[in-house]
Amino acid sequence: QLKANFPNVAYHPSLMEHDTDWQPNTRETRKDVSQRIQTFFAWLAQQPQHNIAIVTHGVWMECALLGYYPEVLEFGKKRVYNCEVYRGE
Repeated sequence: QLKANFPNVAYHPSLMEHDTDWQPNTRETRKDVSQRIQTFFAWLAQQPQHNIAIVTHGVWMECALLGYYPEVLEFGKKRVYNCEVYRGE
């Protein structure tokens, strides 16, 4: 439904109506999250857009920032919470 409502938005190929990676009795490990982040940023680097919004949950964003831009989180001293906004140049 998102793709139908926002046809001009570039969506990562893994984004589907039903999340096939989600399992009701299994939690993602940090390694799993890190792999998804690496895959996402590899895809993102190939996109032609210059102004990009990434909308995600806090754990994903925290792992991404710690992996790629740790100074934003004071090298792990700060946490990321849902609905926060970060800007990079």
